[in-house]
Amino acid sequence: MEHRAFRGRGPEPYRPSDVLQMGTALADRIPVGDEMVLTGVATDCCILATAMGAADAGRYVTVLEDACAGQNDAAHDQPLNLLGLLSPMIKIVKSESLVN
Repeated sequence: MEHRAFRGRGPEPYRPSDVLQMGTALADRIPVGDEMVLTGVATDCCILATAMGAADAGRYVTVLEDACAGQNDAAHDQPLNLLGLLSPMIKIVKSESLVN
């Protein structure tokens, strides 16, 4: 699978709701069947919503669990456990596995 960086910069502006709802700005950059790699804050909000929206739209998602954070351990761990149930569309890995 090819990895592509998405930083929200490009020929057309995007809104945060485009990412969360897998709108056209993101969908145009990541074709169906391609993989997204997610990192960031907050695991229980942005990561959860983005991963679920992307998987629902046919994109494979890899969440780097040690490159995400929640308000506390439970707010981080519980969404990761939920997302792990959506395999093979969503996989949860440590960042070292992506580098190696």
